[in-house]
Amino acid sequence: MFFASCINFKESLNYDLDVDGVVINFINSRFVDQSAIIAINEVCKRYKENNINVYLSHLSQDCLELLDDASEFIEINILEDPYYRIPSNELD
Repeated sequence: MFFASCINFKESLNYDLDVDGVVINFINSRFVDQSAIIAINEVCKRYKENNINVYLSHLSQDCLELLDDASEFIEINILEDPYYRIPSNELD
């Protein structure tokens, strides 16, 4: 996600749900710039206003590092996050 996709991301979510929590799965995405972090913060704040917990799952290590400053707004699901290995020609 980067600056050009942030508005679509924020507008694609339903904030008026009658649930305790929402999981946003980032398995096929990653954050590229500060505007993505701001968008995630805004989404989390909006859900919090409706007493809905937000869980982000399948974040890559670089995304986790970028989100470190936003930890007071975001509960990160690290149990299901995959470990991404770098391919090589060597066999295990």
